Amino acid sequence: NCIDGYLVSNRSDNNDYVGYLYNGSQGMYAVACTGYYNESHAWRLASDDPTTLPNFHNFFVSCIGDTSGSYNWAVLDSVNSFWSVCWGSTQKDIAVNTTATGFLIATQWSHGLSFTACVGLFNNAHGFQLYDDGAGGGNAPYDIIMTDCVFGSDGYSGPNGNGRSGAGFGLTLNGVVDHVRVNGGRFRHNASGPVGNYSTGTDIIISGN
Repeated sequence: NCIDGYLVSNRSDNNDYVGYLYNGSQGMYAVACTGYYNESHAWRLASDDPTTLPNFHNFFVSCIGDTSGSYNWAVLDSVNSFWSVCWGSTQKDIAVNTTATGFLIATQWSHGLSFTACVGLFNNAHGFQLYDDGAGGGNAPYDIIMTDCVFGSDGYSGPNGNGRSGAGFGLTLNGVVDHVRVNGGRFRHNASGPVGNYSTGTDIIISGN
């Protein structure tokens, strides 16, 4: 429940759970912060009650989620928030963690989000995943803008020899994920393909790639 907090040049590494947990926080500004080798997530945005006290109006600039045990950025509720030049990477062998996405954006409580020049590379699953976990597709994020990002799972070994995967898309969508704009950017080193669009949404535009 933090308001108007400033995190500058912080490290939160080797934790048993997550590096940074946002719970009902707003107006937070994080710049040049890193979460490395955490047991679960580097960054987790998940509020106890997103209907009345969600995470919103948060800003992330040049922040890193790297080599965590699961999703490096687990965005489970976030409203009207912004990521600029942020990194999400797994770089662990599939024997350690088999499904770890760089940026997971999930649930209907995640919307009005902007990602600019962000990078999801060397992951054991997907670079970016817009995920609807509702039965019948009823819990999807929406209104997502991605500009000049790099979308990569891992079609080859990472620089440290790890991060090998047999499957993964640069960007994948499912359920009723809708109102998505992907402007420019690059899709590279994806084992399953650049985009896996399994969404029934009709307002998804990917252009300039």
